[in-house]
Amino acid sequence: MTLKQLEYFDAIATVGNMTKAAQMLHISQPPLSIHLKALEEELGVTLFERNKKKLILTKEGLVLKERVDKILNLVNSVYYDLQNMQVKGRAVIQIGTIMSASNRMLPNKIMEYKQNHVNVDFQIHEGSSMDVLEKINSNTIDIGFVREPIPTSAYHCISINDPSLPNTRNDCFTTLALPQFFEDHEGDEITLLDLKGKPLIIQRRYSSMISNECRHLGFAPHFICQNNDLMSSLSWAACGIGIAVIPYTSALLNTHEEMQIKKIVEPELSSQTLLVYKKEKHITPELADFISLFSGPGETVIEGKE
Repeated sequence: MTLKQLEYFDAIATVGNMTKAAQMLHISQPPLSIHLKALEEELGVTLFERNKKKLILTKEGLVLKERVDKILNLVNSVYYDLQNMQVKGRAVIQIGTIMSASNRMLPNKIMEYKQNHVNVDFQIHEGSSMDVLEKINSNTIDIGFVREPIPTSAYHCISINDPSLPNTRNDCFTTLALPQFFEDHEGDEITLLDLKGKPLIIQRRYSSMISNECRHLGFAPHFICQNNDLMSSLSWAACGIGIAVIPYTSALLNTHEEMQIKKIVEPELSSQTLLVYKKEKHITPELADFISLFSGPGETVIEGKE
């Protein structure tokens, strides 16, 4: 199995057509077919189901595609890093981040950092908090911006003071929905009990927290949708399917003018945004300077806990 074979397989899997893949790779079709056949013979599996119009990945092909994506990303990252080492002072910081931090906090901090570090570049990997932690654990990224709750025992964690949150770093939970869902509730606040029987849209990682609080109030919440992605909550709520239950800074990403935001009170629920990295992580001077932008006066280092 060679890197070239994996690159050829990836191209075929991406476009689903041998001729188009060959054109994309700037080679003729016969050698591409030979490399694919050799790869299948070496692995002892069939990677594609073949028909006249399209090549469809088999279950074995799907597994290989997932692994190949990671391999090629790592290879490209290594190549990029080694090339940058040829330039004195050149460095790359790999950051994983939730979308609310990526869109609001990071641009200003990176701009501030670049004023004194012109030879440092950034690669940003956006995803859920769990996606970011997975990349940290696999050493794909250097640091991550995530939201509680997470297990913190394996990481250094710094509580981030979000400028969008006046006088506090705790990000309160809100409801976000079209007006018809709030016909009986005026003002900017709503209680958790008011959500009894309402169709709720929630990220899966918050479901236990919300369910526990509802149980203490004597009811079970109606989760019409549980998902892993903030944008799913926003889009479902914008379509009028239900009420999104999300942190306030996530609600700020809403672009639908008709949507209304109401803070959840009684009880008041909140979360924090954290900068995290592995405890055994080697911290380069460039990375240390970037972390220091978030760990100055007013920021709190959270001790590891389960």
